[in-house]
Amino acid sequence: MKMRFKAVCALLLGLNSLPAATYTAGTASFTTSFTAFDETLSNQYVYFNNSTVSLTVNPFNSSLGTLVKVEINWDFGGSFTGTTGSNGGSASLGFGGSFYVNSIGYGGSGNGNGSGAFANLPVSFTMTDPSSSNYSFVPANAGVTYDPALLTTFTGGNQYSVSFDTGNSGYGLWSGIASGTLSTYRNVTVIYTYDAVPDFSKWGVVQGLLACATLLRFRRRTGA
Repeated sequence: MKMRFKAVCALLLGLNSLPAATYTAGTASFTTSFTAFDETLSNQYVYFNNSTVSLTVNPFNSSLGTLVKVEINWDFGGSFTGTTGSNGGSASLGFGGSFYVNSIGYGGSGNGNGSGAFANLPVSFTMTDPSSSNYSFVPANAGVTYDPALLTTFTGGNQYSVSFDTGNSGYGLWSGIASGTLSTYRNVTVIYTYDAVPDFSKWGVVQGLLACATLLRFRRRTGA
């Protein structure tokens, strides 16, 4: 009976100790595709329509519990698949830039790749982020590893933006390409991790905890 009683109390106490919870505050994907190739042209640049892409995010809702961390995960890259013209050709893809929360910069990354071939041959390649552009902001590290203004923004009362600024330079360069597709992607996800507030509206659990506490005190006093 003692073991069964202790097990029930441990179960009830466990209901008051919840694991960390997460939710996605926002996600977005920004893509481009270029297909207007001409094998008679050389040294042609391709530019983004929008050099800065942004996602608007709601701040953390403190009524959910205690904020453990904020994650901002950027993923970017691109690819080319095509065919060279009668004189051969080449294509390249490359871009990079800085990451921001509102106007506060916190990091950046970039990469490039390319390929070429003799006349009338297929060409293809891919380009990805060389480093993981995933950033975690833990409240205890505000002012230590990142600008404390970021934490104020995450937990404030106003929406904020997360953005990737790639600048105004061209992201693609090609010569002598007869046909093909040059594409890019810039994806972002914002995730909140928090310790949830226990739901004390479940009075059955509360009463069970009180009963366990009372009986445990009685057993200690009586040695039962």
